[in-house]
Amino acid sequence: MAIHLNIKDENIIFMPGDEIQGEALWELPQAPVKLAVNVYWFTDGSVSHIVHGQELSSVAAAGTLPFKFKLPVTPYSYSGKLFSISWEIEAYSVSPDERCACPFIMSPYNTSGELRNLVPLYPPKYKFQWPVIDFGDFS
Repeated sequence: MAIHLNIKDENIIFMPGDEIQGEALWELPQAPVKLAVNVYWFTDGSVSHIVHGQELSSVAAAGTLPFKFKLPVTPYSYSGKLFSISWEIEAYSVSPDERCACPFIMSPYNTSGELRNLVPLYPPKYKFQWPVIDFGDFS
């Protein structure tokens, strides 16, 4: 079985400030040195930024760990041409090394479908306009 994550309501889209609830289940050949559950965001090719974490040491070879994490207000999930911001919840063990990750979307829009440009685009308060400069008549 290794490690498995059960997310409450099997939801994959969360609003900023929502709670993610679930449990990590594991059945390993030997008791791990450490078992952890983390919620984090990352950009492509970047270091992950852990928002919340829960860690156990001295755990049995099999068991469950319930978790509940409150998401921050930002950053939103985003997928663009230059970069992406992705969110995951992961459970992992150390010695034996096992990992399970569930990607999810954090967006202020409670919508499903393709992850594309979820960062809200607010209309600018003032539109910039180049000033018109009159240099007089050059004829």
